[in-house]
Amino acid sequence: MTVPQIRQLIVTKQSDELNIGTWTMWLVSQSVFFAYVVSKNDTVLMIMQFIWTLLYLAMVCLIVYYRWRPGGATPEQAPVLDQEQA
Repeated sequence: MTVPQIRQLIVTKQSDELNIGTWTMWLVSQSVFFAYVVSKNDTVLMIMQFIWTLLYLAMVCLIVYYRWRPGGATPEQAPVLDQEQA
C-alpha cells in the first residue's frame, strides 16, 4: 500500500493531498515497533519491520521535499518566462 503512494509522489511531484502528520505518526509507531522486534531478536520480523520503516521514512522525506519544492524544481531549474512567452 505504500509503494503506490511513493510512486505517485515521484510521478506527480506534488504532496499537498498527503498529511505529513499522519505519515510521521506512522513512521514513529513503526520505528518503536521495530525497536521492540529487535529486542525480541526475531530475524524475519526484523527484516519486515526494517522494510516498512524504510518505506514510511521515504514517504515522509518525499512529502517534505515536495512541500518545499513543488514539482521538484529548484529555483535555478525553474523555467523563466520572458515577456514574449507570457
